[in-house]
Amino acid sequence: DESDTPVCATYSTAVQLQVLGLDPDRLAGPVLDLGCGPDGRLVSHLRGMGRRDVYGIDQNATESDGIFRGSWFEAPLARGAWGTVIAHQSFSLHFTHAHLRSAAQAKAYAQTYMRILESLKPGGCFAYAPGLPFLEPLLPDSRWLVRTEPLSRLGPSFAKHLTSSVVIRKA
Repeated sequence: DESDTPVCATYSTAVQLQVLGLDPDRLAGPVLDLGCGPDGRLVSHLRGMGRRDVYGIDQNATESDGIFRGSWFEAPLARGAWGTVIAHQSFSLHFTHAHLRSAAQAKAYAQTYMRILESLKPGGCFAYAPGLPFLEPLLPDSRWLVRTEPLSRLGPSFAKHLTSSVVIRKA
């Protein structure tokens, strides 16, 4: 049933990168796309550009070169492992839903969020949309540089669906 297919899985790589404010040539590696979608479109695109250090994980993924089936709760998030972690309309959307519905689920997402941040190399970044305004102000300033960009900069069609994108850089 097509109504069960996430819309964000169909966004072009150009739109994903534009929403997140990322330049594909400047992504620190290795790169992990959390919730990469069934076909790992962004992962495949970056690998097609010659990046062999790009990986994706999604619970609906068809496994292929660099793309793995699994949830973000099972993602390989070893301390200091990733240069860039990307989550375009995946992790943060589900985190927001959990935050509004279930304290137990919200706690699991918050723990995974912190594991994601700890998995960054020094200078690495976690880029995601939509933003998590209930959480980002709580991050200690000395460890994390948080840049929130309003999506109104991309035009009214983006602004009515998402409020912001966020890039958190490990200091």
